[in-house]
Amino acid sequence: VGAGYWVHPNIRLNLSLQFAEMLTGQPANPALPSGPTTLTGLTFMSAIAWAAFTYGPLFAGVGPMAGPRWMGNSSQDWVFGDVGVFTCLGASIGLGSGFALGLAVQAPVTFNPAVSFTIVPALSVSRRF
Repeated sequence: VGAGYWVHPNIRLNLSLQFAEMLTGQPANPALPSGPTTLTGLTFMSAIAWAAFTYGPLFAGVGPMAGPRWMGNSSQDWVFGDVGVFTCLGASIGLGSGFALGLAVQAPVTFNPAVSFTIVPALSVSRRF
């Protein structure tokens, strides 16, 4: 979920909220693990402010991200939970009436409580107005 603003014909500033689930086969809300947090089904939640460079149908972007939820755990001691760097590379195709279908590969890197790198395929439908 997000919104963007074109500041130049090739540069778009975006604010996105990302919700992610990991395909692990682990049921949601299993027995409490040892420690102060509870493992649940939602793996990651983050706010991402990023800039994208566009060239025709192609785009590449980068920006900081902060999330109160990572690896199924909620932040207890720090309100922002995990922080990291969001990167994205993709292409889009016009569908008419201002709509576009985008296909991308996102590669976020997070740093708290440990360095973590993920490759995420993404599919989006957007409208420019």
